[in-house]
This record gives sequence, C-alpha cells and structure tokens, in this order.
Amino acid sequence: MNEFAMRGSALRYTLMVAVMIAALLSTHAPIKAKPPPQLVMIVDASASMEDKLTNELKYKLVRKAMSTALPAYGGKLQAGLITFGHNSRNSCKDITRLVDLKPLNSKTFANVISNIKPKGKSPIGASLAAAADLANIVSRSSHMLLIADGSDNCSANICASANLIAKRSPQTKIHVIGLGKTSAVNRLSCVSSATNGIFNAVENSAEMAATLKVIFQTVIIGKNPAKPTLAVLAKPPLPNPRHADESTPKATVKRTIEFPRTLPLPVRSAARLKASKALVQMQTEPETTAALPQKDAGLPVEATKAQKAPADIKAEAPIIWQNITEKPTIIAEASPSAIAASTPAPAPTPAKSVTQPTAPPPNTTFLGNKPRIEITLPETSAKVTFGALISEQGKAIESGLFWRIYQSRKDDDGRYKLVKSKKGAQFDDQLPLGVYLVNLSWGRSHLTEKLDILSSKPFVHNFILNAGGLRLGARHLNGSVLPASKVVYRIYSDERDQFGKRRLILDNAKPARTIRLNAGIYHVASLYGTGNALIETDVTIEAGKLTDAVINHSASKVTFKLVNKPGGEALAGAIWRISSPDGKLIKNAAGALPNLILAAGDYMITAKYSGRTFTRKVTIETGDPVYVELVIE
Repeated sequence: MNEFAMRGSALRYTLMVAVMIAALLSTHAPIKAKPPPQLVMIVDASASMEDKLTNELKYKLVRKAMSTALPAYGGKLQAGLITFGHNSRNSCKDITRLVDLKPLNSKTFANVISNIKPKGKSPIGASLAAAADLANIVSRSSHMLLIADGSDNCSANICASANLIAKRSPQTKIHVIGLGKTSAVNRLSCVSSATNGIFNAVENSAEMAATLKVIFQTVIIGKNPAKPTLAVLAKPPLPNPRHADESTPKATVKRTIEFPRTLPLPVRSAARLKASKALVQMQTEPETTAALPQKDAGLPVEATKAQKAPADIKAEAPIIWQNITEKPTIIAEASPSAIAASTPAPAPTPAKSVTQPTAPPPNTTFLGNKPRIEITLPETSAKVTFGALISEQGKAIESGLFWRIYQSRKDDDGRYKLVKSKKGAQFDDQLPLGVYLVNLSWGRSHLTEKLDILSSKPFVHNFILNAGGLRLGARHLNGSVLPASKVVYRIYSDERDQFGKRRLILDNAKPARTIRLNAGIYHVASLYGTGNALIETDVTIEAGKLTDAVINHSASKVTFKLVNKPGGEALAGAIWRISSPDGKLIKNAAGALPNLILAAGDYMITAKYSGRTFTRKVTIETGDPVYVELVIE
C-alpha cells in the first residue's frame, strides 16, 4: 500500500469516529423543559368587596378560596397578580401589579392576596389591558382570570376590551369568576365568551375553590373541560309482543340533556332536584300499555311508567368528575327494586290484565287525570321590626323618628337607592332578603347601620342613638334675661376641615327650645341683635341627658341721633357708619334715630348730612340702653 492510500484510510477512520461521537453526544444531550403555562389573575379590591355574600365578606371569601385551591398547583403554573381599587377611593387609575409572572409559590401568593383591602373603584377594562401587557399575550397564548363582583364603574366597555384582546391574540383565554348571581355579575360573561373562556358565578368560598381548581387544571392541560351532561337510566324498551316467551332483557337507555355553556359548577342539592324532576316527568307521561312476560310472576301486570314510584329511586345523585378535564357528569341511578318493578310480567290472557296500584309521589296533586308535582319555593322576604333607644341603658323613643331604608350598593349615578321610608316610633314592614343601609333620624340626631336580612325568619333590631338634648338661653352680665326675639344661635360640629372651617349643623336656632343631637362636643355661636354682639362657646352633649346652656352677653342697645345743639331734635336724612377704632366697618345705618345692639367696647361713629361729615369716638359699656349724639358745629 503506498503512502497516499494509507493517508486516505486514516482520514476515513478519523471521520467515522467523529460521527459516532457526535451521535452519542446528541443522544445524551439534555432536553430543554417546556415552561409552565401562564396565568395572570385580576382580583377586585373595590369598595363593594366589603359587602357580604351569604354571611361572608366578599374579600375574605376570595382569601379563603385561594388558600384552599392554590397549594395543589405550586410550581405547575407561572402566575401573576393584578388588583384594582386597592389604594385610592376615587381613582379610576388605581391598578397595582402585586406579583410579576413567575412560578407559582402558593404560600407567598396567598399571603399577598390576604393583604388586599377593598377601598376604591372598579376599572375592570383598564385592568384587563394591564394584565394583557403583563402576560405579553400579543406574541403568545396565555390565560387570564378575572375575579370581580360587578361591572366596570369607570366608563369602560369591558366587552369591547375583551374583544380587542381576542382579536390581537386568538389563543388567549380570559376566565371569569363572578361573586354573586346578580345582573351586574352576569354582564361579565361577555369577557369570557369573547375569548372562549370559563365563566361561573359563585355564592360561597367552597364554590369558588372548586371553580378555581377547574380553571387551574384547564390552564395546565390547555383546553376547556367538555360540556357536562345529565345521564338518566330510563325504563327498558318494550320487546316485540310476538315473542312473549322470551325473557325481557334489562337494557338501559341514556337520555342526554345539554346544559348552557356558562353552566355554574354542579351543587349536589341542585343535581338531586334536576335528576328527580327528569325521572318524575318520565314516570308521569302517558304511555300505551301491553301485557308482557315476567319471570316468577303468576299474575299478569299492565306495565305503565306511572307504576315506578319515585320512592324506589335513590335520593343520592353521585357527582362524578371524569378524567383529567374534570368533566362533571350527574347520574341518577334506579335501585334494583325499581328495575324489577319496571320489568313486565307474562300475561296468559291480555284481556284480563290487572293493574297493580302504587302510591303517588310525595308532594303530588292531580289536575284532571294527570299528576302535577308541587315544588315549595323558598321565602324571598322577611318581616322586619325596628325600634330605637335614646341610649344603651335608656328608654325607648316613642315619637319623632323617621326611618329610611336604602340599598347597600350605589347605583350607576353614585347614589344609594331609597327602598322605603316611614315616620313613627317603630318600623314594621316586609322587606325582600338582602343587605340594606337603615338610616334613623330624630331631630338633628341620626344613625345609619348596615343590616344583613338573609333569612325569612322575623328580623327584630333596636337602634341605640346615643342622643341627648340641648336647650339654649341668653342673658346680660347683670343677670337680666335677653329678649328671645333678639337672639339667634348657630350650632357647628367640633371638628374642622382642611381649611379650618367647621360644619354647620343647625342655623337660626331659637332660645328655650330643645334640640336633639348625637352625644358629643358642639360649637355654639350666639348673636344678640344684628350688630357685633356675638359670643361663641363649646357645649358637651351627653347621651340620654338634657343640657341647659345659658350664654352671657356683654352688650347694650345704642341709639344714634344728629342734632344742631345738645339735647335738640334729631335731624332726618343722616347716613351713619359704625366702625372699630382701626376703621373696620361694623354696621351702616340711616335715619333720624337708628338703634343697634353693640358689644361693649370703643367705636368710631360717622354721620353724613347735607354734604358734610361729622365724627365722634364713643365707648359703649354693658348696661341700660344709651343715646349717642353728634352735634353739628
């Protein structure tokens, strides 16, 4: 072999070894794991989440359901969290990203949700857009979950927002869990419909936890669970009468009833009711009878559907979640005795067939020849009785009360809708079940309480007003009582706003009249006359007590006159100006003998007459009425 042949053989051997090594390396190369699916949750933190839903605060319901559902999916999802209404009461831009997209840590996630406190508005449309940005759904598919108790109140079209997201990313699904079964919650269904997501309205934490598990599983497998069906074991088909000797096969027939796409999760009691209705309806339909063979039976039996008594049907309708998609299937089974009763017996002589009587189903009445099932509906209202006590240990208030009942949630115009109002010592009426704001006023005393009326049982409640009375009076420093017609009062709250002003509670109050007020501290301004005789003081009102407050004025009644000489007749047509020594105007007057009530102190008196001006400084002291003369020089 020459030198060139040897070199060629060596080169071919080297290439062969390199190919084999590359193949081995490629065989054992690590396979890059597929990242977990994405889910961005949007949790409602608006003010309405502080309302109750079946005796459970809505935001606490969400916390409880999350803590139940999350632990089973730790690390199986990339989860992010957005909330709205968490920081500000009146902002439509209050949208906060609490958790960025990262592998789900169920404990950390639950802790973050437990710190969400309801406060503000519901910018749902803007929150959907923020969630879309967080999930980066423009370039790849993702899932979003909206948990809310109503629609957007920031003028956004949430249906249009969902349609836009669906158009930009057809593979994206938005799932919705609505808190409560109301019209506002049902309007959220357009969000899930636009993206082929899951929608369910829940009324307690258990329903919500079950819904969360279905949605989490849907995100993991990447497709929605199949539509649930109701399978009912029905009566076997009738055999051919020509073969009367043949035994009747115990066949079963399935009847499938399609539910709407946005079906709420099955509840066991609801499943029983639907299955029972379907069976009773089959049993009460008229059917042509025929004498049929039956083993071990000596008497002919006329087979009818009405003979199968509902008592033979198992009351329990087991709920079965099939395979990984958690597809709900509700099956109502017939007991062996019911199947045996439904199998007709042989009839030697069809003409002499006898019908075995059976008892009608419970709660069944007959209309003509057809039975009718009566269903007792739950009560939807309750009788309420409200009363009021002046204090916790005080007596009942017997007159002067005014009751107003409002819905607990604001309408679209931002106001609470008035349901009923009534005057009287008590409020006795029938109210639909629900949550209400009850306002009670007694004079200037008032109280508002939020009441949950969720049971049809009589509801009795006493309001504790913690109110007292205030009676005002006025007199001179010398002890003489001031004329009631010359004194008026203004009553202010003790607190001041950001500008240092007090809130006016009552204007133009009169002396010697009892004013009903809530217990507390009040600021009272007493004006004697129309000048500057103003005295201000603070008064404390105690619950169940009448407070008498007498305000002492240091003032006098002053009469002015312009004369040609001391003691002369007053000149008509003079224009008067009364001011403080530094020139601040106190009062203007006109006429020959104007009179004013002025607080004790120094004043500058100016009179204009016939184009001339006359001025005098005077000092007013508390006491009897005085005259002030200006003499023309």
